[in-house]
Amino acid sequence: MGGGPVHIDLETNSSFDFSVQEIKDVHAIQYITIRDTFPILPKGRIAIFVGSHTTFTQELTVAIDIFCENNNGVVYCDQTSNYRGKYRIMSSLLGCQDKYKSVACHMDLLIYIGDICGAYESVLLMPKAKTVWRVSEDGIIRDPSHSLSKMFYMQEVDFFNHYIEAQTNEKNLSFYNECKQDYDHLYSLISKKIPFSNIWLAYELSPRIPEGSVMHYAILNSLRAWSFFETPNTVRGYSNVGGFGIDGNISALIGASLYNKDRLYFGIIGDLAFFYDMNTLGNRHVGKNVRILLVNNGKGMEFRNYTHPASRFSDVLVDQYMDGAGHFGQKSISLVRHYAEDLGYEYLTASCKVSFSKNVERFLIPEITDKPMIFEVFTEQVDENEALYTIRNLEKSTDKIMESIAKKLIVNVAGEEGFEKVKKIIRGR
Repeated sequence: MGGGPVHIDLETNSSFDFSVQEIKDVHAIQYITIRDTFPILPKGRIAIFVGSHTTFTQELTVAIDIFCENNNGVVYCDQTSNYRGKYRIMSSLLGCQDKYKSVACHMDLLIYIGDICGAYESVLLMPKAKTVWRVSEDGIIRDPSHSLSKMFYMQEVDFFNHYIEAQTNEKNLSFYNECKQDYDHLYSLISKKIPFSNIWLAYELSPRIPEGSVMHYAILNSLRAWSFFETPNTVRGYSNVGGFGIDGNISALIGASLYNKDRLYFGIIGDLAFFYDMNTLGNRHVGKNVRILLVNNGKGMEFRNYTHPASRFSDVLVDQYMDGAGHFGQKSISLVRHYAEDLGYEYLTASCKVSFSKNVERFLIPEITDKPMIFEVFTEQVDENEALYTIRNLEKSTDKIMESIAKKLIVNVAGEEGFEKVKKIIRGR
C-alpha cells in the first residue's frame, strides 16, 4: 500500500580496492531489424552455426544454400540442427579434437541461428570466429561465446535473402570444401577398434537408420556420440536441449511418436535418464512405431568421462555422490527385460559387438512391427571413456592452414610425393 520504495538486499563480491583508474569498455551488441540498414558482410570464410532447429522450409534451405555459394559459406550442424541442404557439416568431430586445430576454426564471420546447441563439441568452435552475428525472430540474446556483436531481429529467411539480393558473387565454396575434406579425413581415421560403447553404436548405426525416421537423443552422452556422425538425409533429430541432464527424453519421444504412427521414432538414451522417465513406457497409447536404444553402463557416464571435472576425484567418491552408481538394478540383465515384455514391448539385448550384430538388423527393420521395441545394450565405463578419448584424438597435426602453406613450399621443391613423405613423418605414421 502507498507505492513506497522497495529495498532488495543482494549478496555481492564487491571489493574495497579503489585503485582502478579506468573501467573497461562495455561489450555492445547492435540490434538490427528488417527496416534498418544492414551492415556489409565481412569478406572471407563464413560459417552458419545452427543450434537446435525446427524442420527447415524449402525456401529457407534454398536461401542458405545460395548464400553459402555466393559468400564462401559452410553450415555447422549437430543432430538437432535439421538443416539438410548442400553444405551441412557435422562440426562436432572438427571441434572436439584435443591435439588438432581444424580448418573449421578459421572463420571471419559466424552466423548463429536456431536455439540452444546441446553438442558442446560443436559449440567449442564459436569463440574462434573473428566476428559473431545472431539471427532470430524472437530477438532474444543467446551468446554462448560471449562475443556476439550484432543481433538481427527478423526471420532467418529475410536475413539470407537480403544478402543474396545485395551480392552477385560468383560461386565460392573453398571453405566448405576444406571443412568437408577435413571431416572426411578425420572420419577415415576412425577405426573399428573403437570399443563397444555409445560412440561405437553411433558410428555403426547412424548411416543405417531407416529413411524418414525421427530420432530423439538424450542429454548429454547420447547427443554427443551421435553428433560426431551423419545420418541419412531424410532423418530428423531432436533433443530436450533446454533440460541439460535428466531431461524427459522418453516422454518427448512417445509424445512425438503419436503425431504420425506410420513413421519410425527412435530414442537413444542412457540408463540414468531411462529409469528416471520409464513410467511413460506404460502409457496405453504407445504405438508400434517406437524403438528405444538403451545404453546401460550402470551409472551417469557423463560424470566418469575424462573430460568432466568429476574425473579429478576418486572412483569411489564419484560413484557414491555424483554418477548414480548402484541404483536402478545395478545393470541387472533381467530388470528392463521383464518390465519391457510385461508392458508389451519386444525386447532385444547385447553386451558385445558380436551379440549386437545378431540383433541390430531386427532393430533397424524399416517396416512397422507388431510391437514397439527396447534394445538394451550393456557397456562398460572404461570402454566408454576410451571411445571418447579415441574420437577426440584422431589427429595430431596442429593447424590445417599452416599445413596448406607448408604444402605449397614443399611441393615446389620436392613435388607431391615429397610432401606426402614429410606429412607422414610429422604425423608420426
